[in-house]
Amino acid sequence: EEYRALESDCGQTPGYLLLYAFELTGQMQDTARRISRETGKRILYITNGVRPIRKLHPMRGVGPREFLWLMSHAGGLLTDSFHGAAFAVLFGIPFLTAVKEDDERIPDLLDRLNLKDARLSDAHPSLCDPRNPETIRLLMLERERSRRFLRGLICHEDQ
Repeated sequence: EEYRALESDCGQTPGYLLLYAFELTGQMQDTARRISRETGKRILYITNGVRPIRKLHPMRGVGPREFLWLMSHAGGLLTDSFHGAAFAVLFGIPFLTAVKEDDERIPDLLDRLNLKDARLSDAHPSLCDPRNPETIRLLMLERERSRRFLRGLICHEDQ
């Protein structure tokens, strides 16, 4: 709810398939188009690029408030971004994420929350829904672990 209070409406009809990628691969595009065909969802693509990409509707000039709105109103997400995956979990958005070889944060997040099926691969071609009770339970445990860690840092610095 705190994030939703910061949103700025983008004027899009909710329920679209959101594509948020730093390195848009052919596999991501093909998967997005397949899911779009299967679900009838329009594909919105957050980009500042000027080159049009077939069947992807560009969302240019997206700032933090618009980003939050686009994330929270998506009907699905494909991403290669840690923050994209994290917000999908927080907002309960079904998602798939491409994992780059040098990125440890996304695999760590997926492992901690038991969302291994959210990795984009030929073996897992469908969106993974993070709204299951086990994921929510694990997320609450991770939040508390993080709070304890931060409290420990703050208390240690005061001494």
